[in-house]
Amino acid sequence: CQPAGAALHSRKGARGFIAGRQCAAVIQNGSLRFSAEAHGVISVFALAGEAHGVTINGLYYALDNGTLTPRFPIGESNEFIGEAAQVSVANGVLTVIWRGSIRWVLLP
Repeated sequence: CQPAGAALHSRKGARGFIAGRQCAAVIQNGSLRFSAEAHGVISVFALAGEAHGVTINGLYYALDNGTLTPRFPIGESNEFIGEAAQVSVANGVLTVIWRGSIRWVLLP
């Protein structure tokens, strides 16, 4: 994930990016958008208890207003499909992990 140590914040909730072989973002009551150039595998996990109102668009597996729990990770091993993508959560905290570039993230 590049650049190393980048950190971002949104009005609806904090976002942090972790650098390394994979990128990871934490979103709380907010969203994360990716450009259509993103490719590869992406996973979404509930970080702290249940996450409600989870919507995933523009990926191979979509979800509309679902609930993710730490015990049943239905957001694991999804894929970018060449479209702009978005992961959002209305109430809760999600960890989003992908292998690639932080440049794929579209800022608000």
